[in-house]
Amino acid sequence: MDVKLWNDKRDREMYDDVAELFAIITATEKLEKAFVRDIISPADYETECQKLISHFKILSLILKDTVPNIKQFHDAYKMNCSAALNRLVTSGVPATIEHRATATSMELSSSLNKLSTLLPADVDQKIEMREWLSSLLLIVLVFFVSFFLGIVLKDMRKGY
Repeated sequence: MDVKLWNDKRDREMYDDVAELFAIITATEKLEKAFVRDIISPADYETECQKLISHFKILSLILKDTVPNIKQFHDAYKMNCSAALNRLVTSGVPATIEHRATATSMELSSSLNKLSTLLPADVDQKIEMREWLSSLLLIVLVFFVSFFLGIVLKDMRKGY
């Protein structure tokens, strides 16, 4: 006795796409765990993760009517893939890129703090220079955060 899952080509493609979504989420979870355990190099992780994220975004668009909520899909199929959900839905970028942005802002902060040791000896000028450096640091940090969040927010607005 054969069980027919689809009635026409459109149904078959839908089931194939849902299976592919399941596979992408599962593969991303395995990739995240491999990266955390240092089984895969950061360069290979970033390349593969970006592929999975882009495939996920494309498939999410294709399945937006069938699977309107990825979290509900995850729960309905009893997937245990919280790292994949974070990477694919919440963050939208590989961990290496996410942490690189944080490291860059920390390095910038450290450099500006070193620069503040070169302040003039006059107390009033020193205070004014520190305020200026603090403002500069704030502007640069806001720029980095806005840039990073802008990428994520832009993707979120598109419904990824």
